[in-house]
Amino acid sequence: MPKPKSRQSLRSLCLFALLGAMVFVAKMAMASLPNIEPVSLAVILLAQVFGWPALAAVYVYIACEWLVWGIGIWSFPYAYVWLVLFALTMAFRFMHSALFWAFIGAGYGFCFGALCALWLLGLEGWNAAFVWWQNGVLFDLLHGAGNFVIILLLYKPLYTLLTHLKDTYHIQ
Repeated sequence: MPKPKSRQSLRSLCLFALLGAMVFVAKMAMASLPNIEPVSLAVILLAQVFGWPALAAVYVYIACEWLVWGIGIWSFPYAYVWLVLFALTMAFRFMHSALFWAFIGAGYGFCFGALCALWLLGLEGWNAAFVWWQNGVLFDLLHGAGNFVIILLLYKPLYTLLTHLKDTYHIQ
C-alpha cells in the first residue's frame, strides 16, 4: 500500500535535515586537516541520489556553519558556492564514474576561493576580490587535492549506501 504523500514529505524532510547535520559533523571531525573536508563529496552525492529536493540538506549544513561560527564577511559566499556545485552535479547527474567526480571535485576545490570572492566584486571591486582570492590560493590547492582523494576513495561506497537508503525508505 502506498504511503500518503505528506508522510513521504515528512520522511524526506527529516532525512535531509539529518544528512545536512551529518555533513557538518563530518566536516568538524576533519577540522584538524587544512581545508580537507567531505562537504564537496556530500553535495555531489546528495544531488546525484536525491536530486533538487536534497538542496535542503545543503542549506541545513550552511545553517549549522552559521550557527556555530556566526555570520560574517566569510560566511556570505556559502549561500551560493555550494549551490554552484549542486547545480553542476545536476547537469552531469547521469555520470557515475568516481574518477569523473574526483576531477570535478578537484576543479571545484581549486576554484572555491575565486567563487567565494565573486560577491566582493559588486561590493568592493576587483582589487578586493583579487586580494581575497589571492590570500586563499594555498588553501584552494589543498581543497582541490583533498577533494580528489576523498571523492576517489569514497564516492562509490557512499553512492551505494545513499541509493540503498533512498530505496529502503522510499524517498522520492
